[in-house]
Amino acid sequence: MTKYLRESCLLAVTCLAPAHALVASPKAVYTGAEVVAYEPGAGVWSSLTAPEAAVGLPSASTGTGPSDGNFSPLNPHYRPGEIVQLGAGGHLTVRLERFVRVTPQQRHLGVWENTFLVAASGGLVGSPPSVFGADSAIIEVSANGTDFVSLGPVNFSAFGNYWSDSLGPYSKTPGTLRADFGRPLTGDLSSLGGANYAEVLGFLDGTAGGTWIDLSPSGLDRVGWVRFSGVAAGMTLEIDAVTINTALADEPTLVPRLVFDPARPGHLILDRSLPHARYQLEVSEDLASGWRRHGEAKFGTGAELDFTDHETPPRRFYRVVLP
Repeated sequence: MTKYLRESCLLAVTCLAPAHALVASPKAVYTGAEVVAYEPGAGVWSSLTAPEAAVGLPSASTGTGPSDGNFSPLNPHYRPGEIVQLGAGGHLTVRLERFVRVTPQQRHLGVWENTFLVAASGGLVGSPPSVFGADSAIIEVSANGTDFVSLGPVNFSAFGNYWSDSLGPYSKTPGTLRADFGRPLTGDLSSLGGANYAEVLGFLDGTAGGTWIDLSPSGLDRVGWVRFSGVAAGMTLEIDAVTINTALADEPTLVPRLVFDPARPGHLILDRSLPHARYQLEVSEDLASGWRRHGEAKFGTGAELDFTDHETPPRRFYRVVLP
């Protein structure tokens, strides 16, 4: 299994999460911040196994080729680096930029796959409307990155869109207003039979589409991590992006930076902490032998946390994890 930066940082190493460049938008959007773990599984294309494709927002266009154009309901991403693929036995775990508050009767989490509307003659949506590329997987969510609750299988059947004012589904001219990736799509796709492109944009009503999921069945108060798994044999799942409902955004999920206190030998400072989190200092002598806990876990206060190691060996690695 390929491991990526988890909810921890090695001392003196800055944790940076890759992200796509953003353009002006009327509201903040909170996306996947980092890939915690990824195993491709069976039957995937080797060119679609870069997990960082699931981090940040989708790109505005699908490429520069003759058949490419703006990312739209009829023109999804397909290139390496734009989507990451999962097959049977595979899994992908993403830490979100912020926790999402789980409140009843809401759609909390948006997922974009490379699903698209099927066009009929004249460029109109088929009647009845249909989508191509919809896939299913099991979604699990967590409030601490360790303990996950399954929501069961989810079918990702909704298309995506980047520009609210695109000139057409394959236009190479960028729009001026990015669609809102933080507001759930709530319309009924069956109403799009025979629709033209302007009517499709009207149906989206400024949203960026996506499959939006109610996290209430998890029983959690908030969610900061999401895991995809359980793809059926012979099938694949392609993840383009994950976002949360902006209206329900809570505190950042990122574990703060761990540094030595130069004024007090043997003291390590976590430069900020979240009030709802519990932090555990771990040490390793050479990394190859693994990590072990050092001292007791501490509860976040919203301010700095002080950890100590008075043994001061010649060489030691430190990290803080969420146990």
